[in-house]
Amino acid sequence: MQRTEKKDNYAKDFEKYIGQEERRLLELLENGVRKRESESEKFRSQITSLLASALAPTATKATTAAGKALNSKADAQKLSLEDVSPEKHPLYLRSQALLQCTKSLVQEYDKLSAYIANLEPPPDPAETWQRDCAETRRVIAVGVEASQAEVERLLVRKADQRKKDAKEKSTSKGAKDGKGSKEAFEKDEHLQAMLKMGRGGDGDGNGDGKKKEPYGWGRVAHRVVKGMKSLVKGLPAE
Repeated sequence: MQRTEKKDNYAKDFEKYIGQEERRLLELLENGVRKRESESEKFRSQITSLLASALAPTATKATTAAGKALNSKADAQKLSLEDVSPEKHPLYLRSQALLQCTKSLVQEYDKLSAYIANLEPPPDPAETWQRDCAETRRVIAVGVEASQAEVERLLVRKADQRKKDAKEKSTSKGAKDGKGSKEAFEKDEHLQAMLKMGRGGDGDGNGDGKKKEPYGWGRVAHRVVKGMKSLVKGLPAE
């Protein structure tokens, strides 16, 4: 009996719990529906007000024929655009400005397209670059040759100058030696006596117009002196 009563109590408690949960869930559902309807109505009111402000002329508040503000869907449906002038409508003015800008942009694009179509493509720079490169190489090669020739000319000139200086030094030395030899010949009394004898006393005679016969060794010494002078003059400078 006790088990049967316990089972009956459990079934009643479960039924009661199910009923409570059902009521709670239904209440939550109703609250959600009411909240959604409230938010929907609020959104409709806001969007209607925005649409009315946008569609109304500048500095004019959107109202119905009765003078009340548009706050509901029905009011928005009653809104008539017949009395709104396009020249005073802000969206119309902005759309006209945007249209003008678009037309100007299209015209500029057409002009640019026509200008680009008439342009001639630039020539291929490869040929010009190759020609300039070849000319640059030629100029560099000529410069190298000219530099080498100038360096060689300077070296040859320097070598010639050295040879010239050495030749002048040797010539001056030979001249000094020749002058010293001449002075030595002139100061030698025996050679001078032999030269006098060799000359044979030019202009002296025995009264009969005949020249005095010179000694043989004097003539030889005279010729030796002349030959040595010629030999000294013929010696090379170096």
